[in-house]
Amino acid sequence: MSSQFAGEALSRMDLDPDYGRQEAELEGWPQLSGAEFVSCFYKKFKVVPAKPITRIEFTYV
Repeated sequence: MSSQFAGEALSRMDLDPDYGRQEAELEGWPQLSGAEFVSCFYKKFKVVPAKPITRIEFTYV
């Protein structure tokens, strides 16, 4: 297994609908748009949309 860490602002998911939908699906929420995922994420974790968060992506090899 390998992993990749990346800091990224969630606001990108809100501003780019195609990217947002793809990322929401990767996070396990295929029924949500990027904007809906971001809204749920800020409510749950109390973060500011423009603040970079750490995303960890795993690849099984």
